[in-house]
Amino acid sequence: MWSIFSFELRQRMKMPSTHIYFGMFFCLAMLWVAAAGGAFPGAVISFGNKVWINAPFAISQTITTLGYLGTVIVAAVMGRAIQQDFEYRVQDFFFSAPINKAQYLIGRFLGSYLTLLYIFTSLGLGAWLATFLPNINAEHLGPNLFLAYLLPYLFNIIPNLFIFGAIFFVLAALTRRMLPVYISSVVLLVGYLVAASLSREPEYRQLAALLDPFGSRAISKLVEYWPIFDRNHRLIPFENVYLHNRLIWLSVAAMVFALGYWRFQFSSRIDGNKSSTVKPDQASEKVKSQTVTRYTPDFAQRKISHLLLSMTWLNLRETVKNIYFAVIVLTGILFLIALSINMGKMYGTQTYPVTYQVLDMLSGGFFLFMLIITTFYAGELVWREREAGIALMHDALPLPSWLFFIPKLLSLILLQGMLLLLVMVCGIVIQLLQGYTHFELGLYLRHLFLIDWPSYILLAVLALSLQVLINQKYLAYFAMILYFIASAARSLIGLEHPMLLYGQLPPLTYSDMNGFGHFIASFVWFLTYWSGAALILIVLSQLFWVRGSNEEWAARKQQARRALSPRIMASLALGFAMFFGAGGVLYYNINIANQYQSSFDRAEQTASYKRRDKRCQGRIQPR
Repeated sequence: MWSIFSFELRQRMKMPSTHIYFGMFFCLAMLWVAAAGGAFPGAVISFGNKVWINAPFAISQTITTLGYLGTVIVAAVMGRAIQQDFEYRVQDFFFSAPINKAQYLIGRFLGSYLTLLYIFTSLGLGAWLATFLPNINAEHLGPNLFLAYLLPYLFNIIPNLFIFGAIFFVLAALTRRMLPVYISSVVLLVGYLVAASLSREPEYRQLAALLDPFGSRAISKLVEYWPIFDRNHRLIPFENVYLHNRLIWLSVAAMVFALGYWRFQFSSRIDGNKSSTVKPDQASEKVKSQTVTRYTPDFAQRKISHLLLSMTWLNLRETVKNIYFAVIVLTGILFLIALSINMGKMYGTQTYPVTYQVLDMLSGGFFLFMLIITTFYAGELVWREREAGIALMHDALPLPSWLFFIPKLLSLILLQGMLLLLVMVCGIVIQLLQGYTHFELGLYLRHLFLIDWPSYILLAVLALSLQVLINQKYLAYFAMILYFIASAARSLIGLEHPMLLYGQLPPLTYSDMNGFGHFIASFVWFLTYWSGAALILIVLSQLFWVRGSNEEWAARKQQARRALSPRIMASLALGFAMFFGAGGVLYYNINIANQYQSSFDRAEQTASYKRRDKRCQGRIQPR
C-alpha cells in the first residue's frame, strides 16, 4: 500500500497543475481577505459590521467558503486518481501486480488526499499573509491567533476533503469515468445552495445547517446570536449543530467508501463475474443467421444538409439519453422548487407568483446549472470520438471539417433550448401549486428564448471553441472556470466595462406598464457585438479542428492555412464587421456621448460629495 501511496503522491507533486492550484487558491485567499479589509474600494465582502477580517469567525468562514469553490478541483484530483488507469489502459499492470484491492484503493486515495491537503493549505497561508498588506484598514484588523487558522482545517477542510474525496473517488472507481464525478460535484454544490436558500427563513435554519455538506451554514447557525465581541475573540466551538453536521456527513462518506470498496472489482471487467463464453454450436448458428449487407456511402454535395441534420440529431440523442444528464437536470429542478419556497415574500408576507417574478427566480437559479451543463457537455461532444477510439476513422471520411464542429454546436444549442423549455414548464407548475393561473406564456417565451437563450448560445460557442483551440479537455474546463470567476469578479479585476469580457449582455428590467422598454435597444447592440466575436470563434474552431493523429500546433496551423477559402474569408469578414461595427456604436454611446463610470468611480464620487458637504454637518437643517 505504501508503494502505491508514495507513487501517487510523488506523481501528483510532479504535476504542474498541483502547484498551479496551490498558487491560485493562495492568491484567491489573499484577494478575498484584502477586499474584506478595504484594500479594493467598492468590494462588498464583509463578515458583519465591525467584525475583524482575521477574527476566528471570519477566518473560519473564509477558509470554508473558498474551500467550497475548490470542489471541482477535489473532483478532478480524486476522480483522476483511479480513472486515469483505465483511460490510459494500464489497469492490467496494477491488477496483475502482487498487490490486493485494499492496497490499490487505499494507496491511491491517501496519495490524492494528501495532495489536496497540500493544495488547500494555501487558503490559510494566503489569508494570514493578507493581514500584513499595507493597504488594509487598521480598524478591520485584530490579533492573529494560530488556533483561528488551525481549527477550520481540523473541523472543516480535513473532514470536507474526506467527505467529497470519498464520494468522488468511489464514483470514479465504480464507473471508471469522470463525467459522473463532475455530476456529483454539482449535486453537492446544489446541497450548499439549497441550504443557503433555506437559511433565509428562521424556521428552516436548523435543517439548512444540517443539510450543508460544507459546514458553513452550521457555523453561521452556531454564532447566529453572538455579539460583535464574541465574534472577534471567541474560537468556534465544535458543538451542537456544528458537531451534528460533521458527524452526519462523515458517516455518509464512510458508508460510501465502504460500499465502493465492496463493489469495486479488482479486474478489467465491470459487468460482474458471469462467464460470457459462447458454445461452439451456438456461435456457428449465430454466424449463419447473420446476413451481410452492403452499403455504398454517398458523400455528394446534395447529401451534406442531410448529414448535418443526422449528425446533429446523433450528438443530441447521445447526450440526452445519458443517465448523468437526467441526474443533473433533476437536481436543477429540485433546486428551483427549493428556491420557490421563499419566492415573493416581502417581510414575511406572501405575494402572488406573477410571471416576471417567477422568471427572475428561474433565470437566476438555473443559470449555474446551464453553465455547468454547457461546459461539461462541450468537452464530452468534442472528445467523444477520440475517447471512444474511433476518431481516426471518423476523421478519414471525405467530409469538410465544419461538418464535424457545427453539428456539435447545434446539438449543444438545442440542448439548451430543451432545458429552457423544461424551465418554462417548471415555472408554470410552481405557479399552479401556489394557486396562480395567469401564466403569460408570451412573456415566458420572450424572456427565456429571446433574452436568456442568446446569452447561453454565446456561452456554448466559447465552451466548444476553447475545447477545440486548447485541445486539452481538462485545461479547457479550467479555462472556463477562470472565465466564470472573471465574470463574477470583473469589477475587482478591472474588467467591469461591458465591452471587455466576452458574452456580457446588459440586464433587462421588465414592468407590466411598458414591458422591457428602452433596454431592448442596448441589448440588441451588445448581442450583435458579441455575436460577431462568436462568429470569429466558430470560424477559427473549424480551421483548427483536429483531424488525424497529428495534434501538434504547427501542423494545425498548416492545416488551417490550407483550409482558407473564399467562404471562410467571407465569414471572418462578416464576424469582424459585426464586432467592430457594433463595437464602434457602443463605444461612442458609452464613452463619448455619455461619461462611463466604474463602481470605483461612483464610490469616489460619493466620497467626494461627503468630503465637500462635511462642513455643513453641524449646521441647523430645515425641517
